[in-house]
Amino acid sequence: MRPFALFLFCCAALALLSPATAVVPTYTPLFLGAASHIDAMNEAGEVVGWASSGGSRAFVAGPNHPYQLLPLPPGMSSSYANDINEAGVIVGAVGPAYAPEYYLGGRAAWWTPNGSGGYTITLLGQLPGHTASQALALNNVGDIVGFS
Repeated sequence: MRPFALFLFCCAALALLSPATAVVPTYTPLFLGAASHIDAMNEAGEVVGWASSGGSRAFVAGPNHPYQLLPLPPGMSSSYANDINEAGVIVGAVGPAYAPEYYLGGRAAWWTPNGSGGYTITLLGQLPGHTASQALALNNVGDIVGFS
C-alpha cells in the first residue's frame, strides 16, 4: 500500500472506532402559568397567547417575566396576543364579547412595554367601512400585518 493510501485508511479506521463526541442537549421545563393557547415566543423566551376563564384574555410570560394578563381598553372584555418581537412589543386583538373573533367585532391591538413592568395598549383600527380587524404578526422594526 502506498504511504498516502495507508494514511487515509488509518484515519478512516480511527474515525469509525472513535466514540461520538456530540453533546446531547438537556432541557428543563419551566412552568410559566396557565394558558389555553400559546401563539409566539421571542429570543428572550417570552411567550404570548391567551388564557380562557369565562372569556379569552391575552397574556405574556417568560423566564424573567412573570405571567401577566395584558390590559384591556374601556368597553372591551376579551383579548388575544398573536405575536411578540424582540423589544417585547405584542400584537393581537381585543373584543367586546367573550372572544375577540373577527365576526364578533374584534379590533386589532398593539401592546407596548411602559417601562414599569406593565403595558400600554393602542387600538390599530380597521379599513374604512369594515367593522373588525386583527393584528397577526410584527417584526423587530415595528411593521405589523393583519386583516380587516
